[in-house]
Amino acid sequence: GHVRELLARGSDDVSLQEWADTGVNCVMGVPPAEAHPLGLKTRTWFTMTAINPDVFDGDLEKIRSMAAVGADGTLHRPYDPLFPSVARLYTACVNKPAWREYAAQRFRTMAEDGWDGCHIDYASHYEQCYCEYCRQAWAEFARERGLAATDLIDLPGDFATRMHLREFRILNVMDFLGMVRDEARKINPDFGTDGTWHQDSGSTYQWAYED
Repeated sequence: GHVRELLARGSDDVSLQEWADTGVNCVMGVPPAEAHPLGLKTRTWFTMTAINPDVFDGDLEKIRSMAAVGADGTLHRPYDPLFPSVARLYTACVNKPAWREYAAQRFRTMAEDGWDGCHIDYASHYEQCYCEYCRQAWAEFARERGLAATDLIDLPGDFATRMHLREFRILNVMDFLGMVRDEARKINPDFGTDGTWHQDSGSTYQWAYED
């Protein structure tokens, strides 16, 4: 009952003022300079693991430094039968420093530009990445828990190991989400994040942040 959000601007024949007068208090994608004078908060958008090659001028080496890697060494590409156009993108790894640095700067810029928050799409999708950073992180995770299998690339398929692996991936995503929010809050302490939480990907961790 505290937030009445308009996902987009709405129809062209209805002004933002009219939305505000009817109880809307938060909008998405409306520039802060338009929203704030009307008392509206406004949020922007970020997809947690989407690498658009156009943003990096198609630089495959740059993309490779950020992309999730399959067990066979190939770079992950997204697939969505409802939006086949996403196949041209690459899928980022939340543990790779290059992607973390890019995302951190994006969120700092959002706060500097006056956005009140950000909707993080695909915020609960973790990737089965086997890059050097994921392998190192798994080795540390496994040692902390006394697990015998410390090599991510060659794990046994028993139930207990699969559950540990699931927890590991979820914790990696939680760390990334916390990191980008904290970066924005260095600029704006009230900056808020929320996301598209998918039940098939361990969505319960959204509550860890009380957002």
